[in-house]
Amino acid sequence: MIGFYSSARTAGNVSCPALFQVMSNDAVAPTNVALKAAGKVQRATIRIHEGGHFDPYVEPLFSEIIEEQLAFLRKEVPVK
Repeated sequence: MIGFYSSARTAGNVSCPALFQVMSNDAVAPTNVALKAAGKVQRATIRIHEGGHFDPYVEPLFSEIIEEQLAFLRKEVPVK
């Protein structure tokens, strides 16, 4: 069934802020598919990074990915 799943089908239903960290050479979640889904989310923040699917989990990209996520959360979910 996973081969028939399409995140773009329901992405337009997302109403909260969402961060999309898209990899430019992703063979698992292809870039064009991720961008199509992100484009349907009203409050999407899209960041494109060079690399493949698993590159965000290791340095040198790991630190940048985490900082981007923390900055997004600080902006969209401020602590009062």
